[in-house]
Amino acid sequence: MTEVLGLSELCRLYPNRWVAAKVLAREEEGGQPVRFEVVAAHSDMYSVRVNLEAGEHCILYTGNIPEEKFVLMY
Repeated sequence: MTEVLGLSELCRLYPNRWVAAKVLAREEEGGQPVRFEVVAAHSDMYSVRVNLEAGEHCILYTGNIPEEKFVLMY
């Protein structure tokens, strides 16, 4: 059985990690992802990217992004 998580659960279970997740549900109004299936989680963004296959996936960071550094999302 696959575990389906909301955003707050995802952040609690994978603190300060890059998480690759399959999007299972989106908000009706804004279209933002709200339910996920975790594909990979790691402290390094590039380590989670290699686990993605074709389909609707996103990469999230579950911690606070430091202000003195820049992060590029694509």
